[in-house]
Amino acid sequence: MSEAAPVAGGAGSAAASASRAHAPSIDSGEAERLFAAARRAYSTAELVQQRRLIGNVDSAVPAQRALTLVFELVLRLHGDPVPSGFGELAARARAIAEAENLLPEDLAEDVNVIEAMHRRAASGDPDVSGPEDRSYDRAFVRCAEWLRGARSYLDERFPPSLWRRRGRATAIAAGGSLLFVSGLVIGHYVRGTVPGSELPTDSAAARLVAGLASADRPSPSGSPSAGAAFGANTAVPSFPPLQPPVRLLVTDPHFSCRGCWPAEGSIEVPYVWTTSKVDLTVRGLRRWEPYRIALGIADRGSAEAVQFEVSGKQETVRIESGLARSTGEITTDGDGTLHWSIHVPTWKPADHVTGSKDQRELGVALADIRIDVLAGPEDNPRPK
Repeated sequence: MSEAAPVAGGAGSAAASASRAHAPSIDSGEAERLFAAARRAYSTAELVQQRRLIGNVDSAVPAQRALTLVFELVLRLHGDPVPSGFGELAARARAIAEAENLLPEDLAEDVNVIEAMHRRAASGDPDVSGPEDRSYDRAFVRCAEWLRGARSYLDERFPPSLWRRRGRATAIAAGGSLLFVSGLVIGHYVRGTVPGSELPTDSAAARLVAGLASADRPSPSGSPSAGAAFGANTAVPSFPPLQPPVRLLVTDPHFSCRGCWPAEGSIEVPYVWTTSKVDLTVRGLRRWEPYRIALGIADRGSAEAVQFEVSGKQETVRIESGLARSTGEITTDGDGTLHWSIHVPTWKPADHVTGSKDQRELGVALADIRIDVLAGPEDNPRPK
């Protein structure tokens, strides 16, 4: 990591200038365009990161570009000149972020990791070791806080006009009305097309539009969910039918995880950290039909393999190229739902990431669930 220009360099003089904010050296229109460019660069990095092989850091190139644009925006909003070197640019942005309280914690080490991996990728050497790969994964996710901080600072320096605020309020009201109408339509659709649906239309639609597959979705409290599965004490909820082979993001309402931490990442590339043992379900499939499951792993943590458990039977599956692919079959129940569990070793970020205070017990970061069908299109006969 020594090849990166340390963000800490020049922090003293940068901190002194950061304490005095000047008039912005950028107008609101240009600031919005600069932020949009940074967001696009980071979204590109997220897509590259999602499709990469384990041990490859090609996404560091667009990620570093996104950070460069964000740092420039922060400096110009503060009224400061923009240096040409990334190290000094990052140090000055860091000082402003500290003075203006833009970030929840210091991300200097994470920025250093991104820059180091950017240099390696740009030099034609994007392959890294396992520990370096995990360090980069965490730095990549954590540095997304810079986008949120810059957005907040932009809105502070150029407060939205009354017209823009009214426009936003109108958009929110219109969006709420659209969701309400969509909920009624979707509820009518799923009740009329999915066999076995007994819930009233408004109940199914409300839960579906809210994006809640179960009461054990990751809770906003910051702790792993441990509640009973959605619908355990009521009629089986209805979902639009799935047509495997299919890939579901962890935010898809067909999927739920009991024991996972709250979702992280972005809308385009979400993931959830597991604990040592979690219970997974996928709804909306055909009844009594066998399927094969693969799990997309965004970060394997300390795990080399995942132990699948189905009806008391266990199978150990190695994580290869970001996938844990079960060779066994999982059969849906009479409601068209798959149930299985996974077991993985855990680790604490505070024990492995410099400066981290995160004491959570984390397993692997689930990104998606891939389901393949092994039977014909018709429902299999119910077992005797």
